[in-house]
Amino acid sequence: MFPIAIIDLGSNTIVLEVYNQKKETIYHESVPAHLIQYVDSNRLMSQKGLSIAYDTIAYFKEYLHNHQIQHVHIVITEPARIQNQSALLSELMSFSYPIYPLKGEEEAYYDSLAIEANHPDLKEWFAFDIGGGSTELIHQTGQKKELYSIPLGCVRLANEPYSLEQLASILRKTTNLNPNLLFHKATVLGIGGTIRAIGQVLQPHIISPLLKATDIQSFYQHLLTNHFETRRLIQQYVPESRQPLILPGLKMILSLIHHFQISEIQVSQEGIRQGFLHSLLKQ
Repeated sequence: MFPIAIIDLGSNTIVLEVYNQKKETIYHESVPAHLIQYVDSNRLMSQKGLSIAYDTIAYFKEYLHNHQIQHVHIVITEPARIQNQSALLSELMSFSYPIYPLKGEEEAYYDSLAIEANHPDLKEWFAFDIGGGSTELIHQTGQKKELYSIPLGCVRLANEPYSLEQLASILRKTTNLNPNLLFHKATVLGIGGTIRAIGQVLQPHIISPLLKATDIQSFYQHLLTNHFETRRLIQQYVPESRQPLILPGLKMILSLIHHFQISEIQVSQEGIRQGFLHSLLKQ
């Protein structure tokens, strides 16, 4: 069965990860495809976007073929929620890999499996996963999960600027409809490339840093004022393709901090790919 390859087709990046029998990553490659930029206001992906998705998988296939990796799975997150999903699936079916188009709550579910596997001692926790086109929220107490997906991520926020007040209003409506998302003094984990990039800037050389909300707020203010040292650190530690997404991603994180009264965030290295892998191995 091993090695197992998972292709994570997201709205900002398309990622290939290959795992060995110990569930360790033995190969990782990320392509900044920015597919969400090719989705119009009617939620239709253009032919150019469809072609970029196809070409990226074809590029990964060359590596997989050369290394004789046969167990390959394609997981599609936010791009699976476009109106012309069938066109995207049609583009990818020629590769003959199993394809899993995920709803927002399913994406949050796989995030939760990754957290469970890597933090088995946590009895209650809250996690958020900020992607390019959506943000997943998870509150787990024991075996009870509350899963929710908001169709706003860092790429979408970069293209459709929302104020902190507008984001706060969205979160209020979300928890009014889903009160079980609210928590008290639970461990908070941040998932995704944006929070990992912020962690790299605020606490370089620490793999999974614990970030204070006050430091994140200061970082945001420094970005707004074009603080020289902050910009230098971003250029040093954050990939160029992700740098424009730091500010919109920060706005969503700050909205979560204020709404849920979060004091600190544990940056998680796990996410949907690891959760999906755990699910595969249970089958």
